Amino acid sequence: LYYRKCKLLSKTNVTHDTRLFCVELPPGTHLQVPVGHHLYLKQTITGTEIVKPYTPILSCLVSPFKILSSNDKAQIFFMIKIYPGGLFTPVLDSLQIGDYISLSNSEGIFRKPQLEDVEDLLLLAAGTGFTPMVKLLNYALSNSATLRAVKMMFFNKTEDDILWKSQLEQLALKDMR
Repeated sequence: LYYRKCKLLSKTNVTHDTRLFCVELPPGTHLQVPVGHHLYLKQTITGTEIVKPYTPILSCLVSPFKILSSNDKAQIFFMIKIYPGGLFTPVLDSLQIGDYISLSNSEGIFRKPQLEDVEDLLLLAAGTGFTPMVKLLNYALSNSATLRAVKMMFFNKTEDDILWKSQLEQLALKDMR
């Protein structure tokens, strides 16, 4: 995988333990992440390179958390739960605005045609594991002529842990499938 150094532009609280990270790609870089694919974040922690996969979120969904700019194509957003006893996420959380993190090319085996003829779509997600489902859901609602019903079971410990609860409720009202 190819990694590039990306600058941390912002870090915003989404819930008590989840942050929205915005990183800026290097000048002249455009990174298209296909539906069902993820990127790897890499940091050196106590002399060891640690790599973790994360699914970027759609920039159109972050507007409640940021001011949109003309440079949005050069930005990637991640919603990441911080585990205080974890190895990787506390280091991410300690990054300051302007610090750099290594970001890979996209990786994944999912192919869009798998969604195009589906009639009933059931998505299972837990916590920040719902971030891959956002792109799948958006794509299916926009591109599947046969889609009749969508159900997403979203598992969380508490109601306070539900990420983007109001946005999900608005989407359910907007598209009754």
